[in-house]
Amino acid sequence: MDPFRTLRGVAGVTGAALLLVAVQGAGWLVFSALLALQMPDPSVPDGDPCCVHPDTWGEVAAGLAWTLGLLLADALLVYVAVGLLVWAVHARWPRVRRRRSDRGLT
Repeated sequence: MDPFRTLRGVAGVTGAALLLVAVQGAGWLVFSALLALQMPDPSVPDGDPCCVHPDTWGEVAAGLAWTLGLLLADALLVYVAVGLLVWAVHARWPRVRRRRSDRGLT
């Protein structure tokens, strides 16, 4: 019997939960990108707390930086979730397979 069976089960559930959070994060990422990538227009009033329209190119750049930060966080969640799921199913951590040309073999 596998002594890590319970731990692998917890890792599988945690990986699945993180993957669901990452899918929701992808929705926020699209929403953030749609808000950030607008032409700046100082004549549009900023009274709506939901969807602020950028006034300057600096605000567009700041919105793009936030979007890239969300992308990085979401990619990290997917990476950790897939690693946990692979460990839960195969009882080994994921490996990057090396190509023959990387090992000096042609």
